[in-house]
Amino acid sequence: MGLLTNDQFLARLADLYDQTQTKGTVYITMKRYAYPLERAAKKDATAKEALASPTTLYPSIIRAVAGNRKISSVVEADQLLAFTDAFTAVARSRMTALKRKDRKASKKAAKKGSGNEAAV
Repeated sequence: MGLLTNDQFLARLADLYDQTQTKGTVYITMKRYAYPLERAAKKDATAKEALASPTTLYPSIIRAVAGNRKISSVVEADQLLAFTDAFTAVARSRMTALKRKDRKASKKAAKKGSGNEAAV
C-alpha cells in the first residue's frame, strides 16, 4: 500500500485497533525519513551539505502493522507536534483491552515472603 495522508493514516489506525481488539497486536514504528534528501545528495553538492548540517529538519515516517495489514504515512517536521497529539488521542481511546496491574496482591506476597526468612 502506498503512503497515506496523516488524516487517512489516523482513521485506518483506529480501524486496525478496532479489528485487533479481541485478538491480535498492532506494531507501530516511527523514524526519520531522509531517503529523498540522501538521493538528492548523490547528485548535488548543496544537498550533500544540507544533509550534513545539524539544523536540517527531516520528515518522519510512521508505520503500523497488524497481521498482514500495513499502513504508513510521512509526517513533515512542522506538522509533527499536531500529528503526535492526534496519534496519542487515537491510541489512548482504542487501548481499552489493556488490564491494570494488581499491585495490592503483589505487595501482600512480598510482605509474607520477607517475614519468614528472619525467623529461621
